[in-house]
Amino acid sequence: MKFLILSFLLISSLVFATAEDADDAFLNNSRFTLSKSDHIIAEHMISMIKFIENGYINQEILKKIIRETEKSRHFQSFVPWLREISIISNLTTPSSIIFHCQKYLERKQVFAIERSLEQRVGNYCRERALEIISRDIEARGTMSDEASVFIQQNLKFFIRKKKQETLCLFSAIKSHQA
Repeated sequence: MKFLILSFLLISSLVFATAEDADDAFLNNSRFTLSKSDHIIAEHMISMIKFIENGYINQEILKKIIRETEKSRHFQSFVPWLREISIISNLTTPSSIIFHCQKYLERKQVFAIERSLEQRVGNYCRERALEIISRDIEARGTMSDEASVFIQQNLKFFIRKKKQETLCLFSAIKSHQA
C-alpha cells in the first residue's frame, strides 16, 4: 500500500511538472509572444472599437492603424474590418450607405472575433446611415421610400441601440408625411 501511494505521488508529480513545463513552453513559444509594437496596435484597436461604438472616426488615425495592422502578423483578421470602417465613413449619399449596409442584415462570419467585428461594423454602418438619412430629410424635407424601407428592415437593430430618439424622429416625420 505504501509502495502504491509513493508510486502515485511520484508519477503525479512528474506529470504535473511535465504539464507545467508544457504550459511554459506553449506560452513562451515565439508564435505566441507579442512585440511592443503589437501591444501598441492592440491598444489602438481597443481605442478604435470604442470610437466606432460612439460613432467617432478620425480618418488619419484610421489610416495609420490600418497601416500598422497590415504589418503585424498577429492582427491580420482586423484588417478587413478596419477597411470596411474606412469605406463606410467615406459614404455620403443615402442610397450608397443603404446599399452598403444591406450586407449586414445577416451574419456571415463563423468565428467569434470576426462575428463580433462584423456586428460592430454593421452597427456603425446603420448608425451612419441614420445620420446621412437625417441630413437628407433636413435638406429635402421628406424621407425617401428607400430610407423608410431601410429603417423598417433594420428596426430590430435600432431598437437595441442608443439611437432610439433619432428613430422616433424618423417615424414622426414619416407619419406626418402620410
